[in-house]
Amino acid sequence: MLARLEEPPFAPNPERGGEGIEEKLIKNCIYLTTAQTLTYWICAVASLTFDASNCVMKRIKSDDYHDWRFTYGKLTVLNVTYSPNYEISWFYQTFCIASVASHFTTIDLVTSGVLAHISCQFQILQNNIKRIVKNSKIAMLKETSSEDIPNAYCIDVDGSKISWKHLHKSLKETVEYHLAILDITKEMESLYRNLLLLVFLGTVGMLCFMVYCASLLDISDTKMIAIAVQTFTMCVQILLICYWGEQVIYESQQVGNVVLEANFVGTDLRFQKGLVLIMARSNFPVKLTAGKFTNICLAAFMWILRTSYSAFMMLRNNNQRKKM
Repeated sequence: MLARLEEPPFAPNPERGGEGIEEKLIKNCIYLTTAQTLTYWICAVASLTFDASNCVMKRIKSDDYHDWRFTYGKLTVLNVTYSPNYEISWFYQTFCIASVASHFTTIDLVTSGVLAHISCQFQILQNNIKRIVKNSKIAMLKETSSEDIPNAYCIDVDGSKISWKHLHKSLKETVEYHLAILDITKEMESLYRNLLLLVFLGTVGMLCFMVYCASLLDISDTKMIAIAVQTFTMCVQILLICYWGEQVIYESQQVGNVVLEANFVGTDLRFQKGLVLIMARSNFPVKLTAGKFTNICLAAFMWILRTSYSAFMMLRNNNQRKKM
């Protein structure tokens, strides 16, 4: 699937979108995905190193094993009250979690990256639809004129003077491109829906656990800072996927709106009917799901945030009443 995104019809095509326009859209998409990769990895590294370094400092400052801490909880099956058992166990625990985190972050970034490029393909399709009549006129001029056409992409277009043959060819290429985007989106839905369901369930479960831990701590406790950093990182994980899922929905809907920006007045009636079919298909936006249970969109992200915050406040108030 990733290889297909680099091949026609997904590769930049100046004849379809104009000189440099599609390249600019793809470069902008690559810039955004690169920025989100750096941001996510910075958050992940900060989440892993903050509490781990705090444990190292406590070990350096004190020789009393009662003051020693593990980043992710004590390994009760081992006697870690003396060196080097403590150091070996701490390193093993930290290394394992870091290895798992590296795989999770890679999967998340690949998933969000594919969604970003599918969103970009819908933007390229929109640009193609805006230019569909002009592309037909340019193709007709190139076929009927033996001379070079100066400023071909800046010519005035009169739809009534364009033959059905060239309109039909441009319309066919546009529809085939639209169907190719829908096919690769369906393929992604088939490949990723169970994985995305596991990601959502795993993140919600971890958030519930961390909310419970945070409700037992005082605001001034340094452990609270570590939990806040880890919670923020998990929220970034879900935000990336949900944001690009929302963008795919939005851009697929915009396809129908940009049809009105095509200069179709005066063109062949059969061509106009073809544009109407494109508009009708865009009334059913592309939606990716997490195991067919929920749509991948910003509404799902906001639900997770609201649920986590409500659980935190309920547990914290309950603990405060018990202390009083």
